[in-house]
Amino acid sequence: MPAGALDRYCWLDRLERVLASGPASAQARIAGELVARCRELTKRIKELERELAAPVEQEAPTLLALSGCGVLTAAKLVAEIAGVHRFTTDAQLAKHGGSAPLPAS
Repeated sequence: MPAGALDRYCWLDRLERVLASGPASAQARIAGELVARCRELTKRIKELERELAAPVEQEAPTLLALSGCGVLTAAKLVAEIAGVHRFTTDAQLAKHGGSAPLPAS
């Protein structure tokens, strides 16, 4: 199983099949409960992402247009920045975000 795959239903399905085909044990039961919990959390995350999509599209469409910046990342940036207009320069925003260049010498 690839790292970070527990938010994909196909891998959760595979894990459930493997656990169901193996011997019954406390370890298998606990692992099955954890797989079920991962499935519940994945469903909730997807619901929240759908809920955030419209407000983020309205507030920050240019962020969503960036390659690799999805709804959750854009929502986090909007929340962290809390009003980009309060920064008078790009450098102030970069400093606030911890990405301002520092002198190396």
